[in-house]
Amino acid sequence: MTFRTSAISLAFVLTAAPLWAACLAPGQLPARLDYSDGQAEEAPQISGDLYRSTLIAADGQAQRFEATYGLFATLLEDDRQRLRWFWSGPQRLRAEEMEPGAEIAYAAMIREEIGGTSFGLRYSFVSHGPETLTVAGCEVQVIRLTRTIDLLEGGGQVISEIWFDPVRMLVWRNDKTTLDKTGAVEAQVSVQVTSITLPGG
Repeated sequence: MTFRTSAISLAFVLTAAPLWAACLAPGQLPARLDYSDGQAEEAPQISGDLYRSTLIAADGQAQRFEATYGLFATLLEDDRQRLRWFWSGPQRLRAEEMEPGAEIAYAAMIREEIGGTSFGLRYSFVSHGPETLTVAGCEVQVIRLTRTIDLLEGGGQVISEIWFDPVRMLVWRNDKTTLDKTGAVEAQVSVQVTSITLPGG
C-alpha cells in the first residue's frame, strides 16, 4: 500500500450474518479491513498517540505502518525499504482538535533509511467537522477532512477527502484526486473497506 497518508481509506461491508453481528462495538478495533482496491490492513493497534498496523498490498506484500494520531505517518517499512517521516511546522493536532474551516499546514521530510535518499512534502488539513457515516448498515462517527499533499520541487499534488474515525484512528473512506505539476487531473479514485473481520472472527 503506497503511503497510507496518500491513499488508504476504509468503510464496512457485511457478510451473510445479521447486521448487528458485523458492526464494531464503540471504540473497538477490527482484526482486519479489506479495501475496494484489493489491499488490506491487519492487526491495527493504538498505543498512546501512536497507531500501528500491517498493510497488505494487492500482491500480498506486507508493510509495517505507524502514524501519530493515525494522521501523521512516522514509519513505513518492509524487508526492502524503511521510510521515516520527520515533521516540522505547528504542533501536530488530533483530528478533533482541528478547527473546522481553518487550514493547518505541515512540512515533512521523508527519508529512505536503507537507500539513504530523502524528499520533502507539504501536508495541509481542513476539517469539515463531525459526521455520521453509514456503511453497509453500520454507523460510525467520523470527522471529514480535506488532506492535501504537495510534492515539493515542482511535483504534483494529491487531494483527498477522508472520513476519519478519531477514536479508532482509522480512515473509513478516501476520495482521492491526483494532479500533475500543471494542475491537470491525472487520476481520481474512491477507496473504502469492502469487508471487516471482527476480533476473534
